[in-house]
Amino acid sequence: MNIAQIDFYSHQNNTFLHKMSVSIKLLCLSIIILFAVFSSDYRVLAGFAIFLSGLILLLKLPFKQMFLFLIYPMIFLIFYFISIKNLSFGYAFLIITRVLTIVLGLLTVAFTTPYNKVFEVFGKFLPNKLVKIFFLSYRSIFILTEILENIFTAIKLRGGIDFKKPFKAINILKNVIGFLIITSIEKSEKMYEGLKLRGFDIND
Repeated sequence: MNIAQIDFYSHQNNTFLHKMSVSIKLLCLSIIILFAVFSSDYRVLAGFAIFLSGLILLLKLPFKQMFLFLIYPMIFLIFYFISIKNLSFGYAFLIITRVLTIVLGLLTVAFTTPYNKVFEVFGKFLPNKLVKIFFLSYRSIFILTEILENIFTAIKLRGGIDFKKPFKAINILKNVIGFLIITSIEKSEKMYEGLKLRGFDIND
C-alpha cells in the first residue's frame, strides 16, 4: 500500500464520508482519540473498534490492505506487554482495543479525505512549521510501510515466522524492529537531503 493508492481511494467521492466536511471529520477523529485514551472499559472500546471495522467494510474501503497498518502498533505492543510483570488479560485487552480504535479511526479518515485538504485545515490554526512536520511525517509512514512489506516478504521467502517457537519468533521480530529503525533513519536523511537540494526550508 503506497500513498498513490490511498490518494485514489480518498478521491473516490462516492460515499457520504467522502462528501463530509473535512473539519467535521477531523473533529470526530479527535473525539474518537480522546474517547479511546480516557476510556477504561475495553468492552466499549472493542464495540467501537468493531463499529469502525464495519464502517470500513460498508464504505468498501480496502480492508485487507489497511490491515497492514495495524501490524505496526501490534509489534510494539508485543514488546510492551513482555516488559510488564503480572500482566492481566483485562489490561492487555484494554490497551489493544485502545490502539485498534485510534488506528481504525485514523485509517477511516485517511482513506476518505485527500491529504492536501487535511493539511489545508491544519494550516488555518497551526504554525506553518508544525504543518510541514506533520506533512513530512505523513509521507514517512508510507516509506516505512514499503520497507516493512519488503522485510516480511523476505521473511516469508525464508520460511516465515513460526510462533510455535516463541523465542525464535521474538528474536526475528526484534531484528525486524532494529532494521526498520536503522533503515527509517537512513531514508529520512536521504529525503531531507533531497528536499534541501530542491530548495525546501521548513522555516519558510
